[in-house]
Amino acid sequence: TKIYSLVPEADRSSIHLRIASLLEKEAYKRKPETLESLALHYHSGGDLRNASRSYTRSAEIELERLNEDKSLNMVDQSLTCLSEMEESKENDQLKIRCLQMKGDIMESQGDTRGALMNFKESATLAEKRGILHEQSSSFRRIGDIMLKLFEWDQTVDYYLRSLHLSKKENDQDEVARAFRGLGTIYYLKGDYTRSM
Repeated sequence: TKIYSLVPEADRSSIHLRIASLLEKEAYKRKPETLESLALHYHSGGDLRNASRSYTRSAEIELERLNEDKSLNMVDQSLTCLSEMEESKENDQLKIRCLQMKGDIMESQGDTRGALMNFKESATLAEKRGILHEQSSSFRRIGDIMLKLFEWDQTVDYYLRSLHLSKKENDQDEVARAFRGLGTIYYLKGDYTRSM
């Protein structure tokens, strides 16, 4: 680290970006270790966009491996990069994806409040950018949490909002998920006719 600190910052950035370009050739193998190193070098080299993308890809692979803590760490790193970047629709789409992933992980780990906070932030950002699919998906996720909290009126509200947007987008997967949630809540409320 003493030698590293003697290297001028511009040269360090350049070195990190060269290493990242070499690692990029290995990234297709989808090894999270490679992607994490790639992200670190992009981040140290000042390429926040590619750092964020690499952190996110690493998080997705860690999640596939059921390593939630590592995945959550990678998502947080990606969100840190995104917070340092200028706002744009492309950056916000990645931020929404990260917030939803973070919310899913937190919900899985039992942190309902943290999950709800991330889903609400992703819904707000998706609404601001007019990204209906992600807004619908965030509303449905909020509805899922409200269902677990027995907040039935809010559950119905969020599922209906999700259903409305997903029908607009002709997103059959989200339509099915919203109907599933509505069916469950109506069943629990004893409204068997509407649950079908």
